[in-house]
Amino acid sequence: MPRLENIIRNRKSQHITNIQKKRRNQMAKIEQRKWLSVLEFRQLFPQLSRTFVYESVRAGRLPSIKIGGKILIPDDALDTLLEASK
Repeated sequence: MPRLENIIRNRKSQHITNIQKKRRNQMAKIEQRKWLSVLEFRQLFPQLSRTFVYESVRAGRLPSIKIGGKILIPDDALDTLLEASK
């Protein structure tokens, strides 16, 4: 009969493996995305004002990351913004 320590160790190992798989999947999604500056994003969607884009980023309605002083927005962020407005 397996000892309790072995059972706990196996479950921890499985849990850690699942977390690692999730992180790998998340990183793969991030790497597959195309990231755009605010200017590039606005060139794709000229109907959105500069102020609206920055306010949406600040409010968290538009997903983004900030690297140094540059805000980068994923190219599929408009879908997220439209979903949030429904």
